[in-house]
Amino acid sequence: GMRLLRSVLFCPGTRPDRILKALTQLPADAVVADLEDAVAPSSKASARSSALEALTGGGWDPSRRTAAVRVNGLDTEHGLEDVRAVCRAVGEDGAAVHAIVVPKVDSPASLAPLGPLLSPLGALAPSVWAMIETPAGVLSAAAVAAHPSVSALVVGANDLTKSLRARPHPSRLPLLLARQTAVLAAR
Repeated sequence: GMRLLRSVLFCPGTRPDRILKALTQLPADAVVADLEDAVAPSSKASARSSALEALTGGGWDPSRRTAAVRVNGLDTEHGLEDVRAVCRAVGEDGAAVHAIVVPKVDSPASLAPLGPLLSPLGALAPSVWAMIETPAGVLSAAAVAAHPSVSALVVGANDLTKSLRARPHPSRLPLLLARQTAVLAAR
C-alpha cells in the first residue's frame, strides 16, 4: 500500500538545492519537484534536468521519503517531454521518482499519453497522482481513481477555486463538495 502522506512539499524544479534540502532535512512526508506552475516557460527545459539530477544524485533515502515530479499538462509538448525525461531518469539513471503528478486531469482519457511511456518501465514505473483542478475533473474523480496507473488524487485548491469562479476563503468552504467527492472516489 501507499505510505501515509500527511505533508507534501512542492519545490520549484529550478531549485535543486531546495529539493535536496526538503528530501534530507525537512520533515515532509513527500517532496514534489514542480515543473509546472513554479517554472517560467523559458526555464522549463533547465528545470526538468535540474530537478531530475537532484532526484538521481542520491544523498537521501527513498525508503523514508516519497519523491514525485509534477509535470506540465500532458496536452503540451513540455508535459510529454517531462514524462519522457522522468522515464529515462528512472529506467537508465536509477532516479528515485515514486510518482508523476499530472495537472488538470479531467477524465481517464487525459492520462492516455502516459501508457506507452510508463509501460516499458514495468514494475519500476512511477505511479500517477492525478490532480483534480476543474469541475470536469471533480465529476470524473471516480473514473480517474479507477485508472490502473493512478495511486492518488490531489485536489488542486487554487486552480479549482478559479475554475469554479469561487472566491478564495480560509475555510475552503466552496471546495468542500469537490474535496469530499475526491475522498469518496479515492476510497
